[in-house]
Amino acid sequence: MHGPGQLHVPRRQYDCSRLLFTKAGPENSRSCAAFVATDKRLLPRGRHVSICFDDFPKSAVTEALPALTRRGWKATWYAAGGMMGTDHHIHGRMFDAGDLQRLKREKHDIGCHTFSHMDCAPASDEAVLRDLGRNHAFFRKHHLPRAKSFAFPYGRLDVSAKRLLMRRMPALRGVRPGVHNDAADLGLLKATGIEDHNGGTALALDQLASMKGDRDWLIIFTHDIADNPSRWGCTPRAFEQLLDAIEASGADVVPVSGMLERMKRAR
Repeated sequence: MHGPGQLHVPRRQYDCSRLLFTKAGPENSRSCAAFVATDKRLLPRGRHVSICFDDFPKSAVTEALPALTRRGWKATWYAAGGMMGTDHHIHGRMFDAGDLQRLKREKHDIGCHTFSHMDCAPASDEAVLRDLGRNHAFFRKHHLPRAKSFAFPYGRLDVSAKRLLMRRMPALRGVRPGVHNDAADLGLLKATGIEDHNGGTALALDQLASMKGDRDWLIIFTHDIADNPSRWGCTPRAFEQLLDAIEASGADVVPVSGMLERMKRAR
């Protein structure tokens, strides 16, 4: 419930691209701009696509991983350790320890998504740090490489959380759709959702077709992949069609961590 004077914004539409929040309350993004650090980096030459899975449901492993493996592609899987082995009310069965080890063996990129799938917008800095620490400990327990990037659950953040996490993670990712051209802000990377309730893959396909520059990077993400997906997922057929379009485009498919390495060498 939201009391008088409080602003209600739907969870999936509430990220730094539209509105920034301070602990004191909502602020227009323009007025907050001076307080939000950015970390713009030159992109490497060429057209690049990164494929991501948030949370991530078991169905993403069983349905998407074979399709990626057939093409020799690696993806980025944003893990919230507290979700491992659970049955989610929207996405169904979530990943397990065996899935993590399989992804590690096959040299996929595993990113951080907090431990408890925390909404970072209203949380205190202390709470965000505790939860981040729990996920770092989870990665160590399962002998995973330290995460190279972080994705905000629900795409929600505030000024304080962004500044705090920029000091601790090489790159942060939101849910604002769009193609990075020439440079990318590692303080809040854009990412296009493949979501059944929001046009499925149509926007990602349009953005893929729009990549005509010398230095382009499109990040796409989804959740479950099933014949009857949640609002935040897609069907196996739609996912395969998207992969076919990426392959036909000639874009280089690189996980987020791989792009960070290429950006270090970009000239």
